[in-house]
Amino acid sequence: MQNRQFLAGLLLSIPICFLLLWFANIKCNWANEDYKKRIWLHRANTPEKLREFAGEYDGYECDVILRDSVFDVTHDMPVSHGIGLNPYFSFLQNTNRQLWLDIKNLTFENKSTALNIIKTLCRDHLVNKDQLIIESNNWEALSDFKRAGFYTSYYIPIEEINRMGLAEKEDALRLLNRIAQDKAVDAFSFYGRYYYIIKKEIYAPIDLLTWEHHHSKEVLSLLPRGRKLLQDSLVKIILVKDKGHYHK
Repeated sequence: MQNRQFLAGLLLSIPICFLLLWFANIKCNWANEDYKKRIWLHRANTPEKLREFAGEYDGYECDVILRDSVFDVTHDMPVSHGIGLNPYFSFLQNTNRQLWLDIKNLTFENKSTALNIIKTLCRDHLVNKDQLIIESNNWEALSDFKRAGFYTSYYIPIEEINRMGLAEKEDALRLLNRIAQDKAVDAFSFYGRYYYIIKKEIYAPIDLLTWEHHHSKEVLSLLPRGRKLLQDSLVKIILVKDKGHYHK
């Protein structure tokens, strides 16, 4: 009987110890300014969500689509919630907060319009260029933003590259390395699950921005890949999941 009680107590203590270590790990990491600086909130696609987490994160990512010379905050082309960027730039004003703008439909045809709108928003809200990251899946269309002094990131279509034939894939990887070597953009962005592929195939040094949108900041440092990302000095930002009450 005593042996059974001892075994039951031992088994119960294991998850309790794990939870205590987990919370200690979270507290230690979140007290580290470098850690906090690199962990940003993913898909902050409503102003309410920005305000909800205003005291918890210093960096935020949102998705935008340019429609008729107006930025619409939304993730999907057919969907509009009627949200513009003015509240976002007001949120940045007179703070050290930063915003990652994922422009879903940046092209050669609309890049000048997009740049002028963002310049105007910066001027009207007294927001510095270094508070922004401009991301697109069109690396060439980012050139005007880079020349204007904005930090730019090329979203790498890894899934598309993986489906290519051998010759096409080699060409695509050579292009990525040339983009990095020539500093055509400031960073590459990609889903965290492709981290090991990126590290294997991209030999030219370049900043890396990624997201672990199925994991919270509390879980990130407990995962093998999360620890790898945090230990890599080239990984400048990791977006994490934190839905809150105003997720879209």
